[in-house]
Amino acid sequence: MLFLKYPNTMSRPLIPLFLALSSSVAQATDLQLSTQFSTSNRPFLEAAVTDLPTGPGQTRFGVSTHAIRASYRQSLSLPALGAVQGDAELSHPWSGGLRLRGQLGGSVGPVALGIGGEVFNAPLSTEAPLAPWQEEAHDLRPQGWNVNLDARYRLSRFLTAHGHSELGAQANTLAELEWRRAPAADADPDNVLLLRGGVRAGQDVLGLSTGVTYRTGSGLSLSADALLGAQPSLSARLNLPPLGDTELSAYASYEPWRRFSAPLRYGADLSRPLGRGQLGVSLRGGQGLDGQPGFGAALQYSLPLGQQGDDTP
Repeated sequence: MLFLKYPNTMSRPLIPLFLALSSSVAQATDLQLSTQFSTSNRPFLEAAVTDLPTGPGQTRFGVSTHAIRASYRQSLSLPALGAVQGDAELSHPWSGGLRLRGQLGGSVGPVALGIGGEVFNAPLSTEAPLAPWQEEAHDLRPQGWNVNLDARYRLSRFLTAHGHSELGAQANTLAELEWRRAPAADADPDNVLLLRGGVRAGQDVLGLSTGVTYRTGSGLSLSADALLGAQPSLSARLNLPPLGDTELSAYASYEPWRRFSAPLRYGADLSRPLGRGQLGVSLRGGQGLDGQPGFGAALQYSLPLGQQGDDTP
């Protein structure tokens, strides 16, 4: 596998080049600035060009104190059939190595299929310090590969079969049925109640899965999933209704059966308009593979470029 190594100072001469690039595409994209601080890593600063039209798709290009990253995504609509969407990302941490990720998904009638994968020879934390504590579990090994398979089949208006398999670091499969409660005649049609049940089995994991999701038309969303077995697990997410222009959400996951991902992950996010852009504040925390706790915070600002004449606050 290709392995590259540059001194950290290599990132500095790229910043003026990056800023020049963002200016040249100001009519087509956003400029995203972000910073992260963590108890387990050095401070992180990144500038990125996002949503840049590139042929039939869109490109994102970012340079940070930790890595250089480029990604591409494209969607394709198939009349009378469905839709297909794919994306790929390549990153090179300044400390050395490469990380390549990709995902492809689509739907045709009652069937939805997805496949994703990654191959890497650099730890995830060398790319972004808070990434190990994201809501979704990520492989924290220094090198390896993973493949995820996902399938959904709508059996009826209120019943869906779902299967998800993880191959690579810790192979396992989740198979479950999801039931959507039919709304009462006098109930708000935007209120949704989903109940799930099934089984998860694989390397070092075996148990019954159960879950519930409740959503309202006001924007409230609450979801919780549990694994009942030798190593009980629990995951939950809460999205609050918008408070004016402010959006708030939080999540927490405790999965002690995972051997190569953070077993405890939690976080909270706040997003609101600021000036012509969007401000985001995130808190992240959890437990590492070594059992040690960690915590961090992130601040992000996205600014639409090429709209200097827009007086909207």
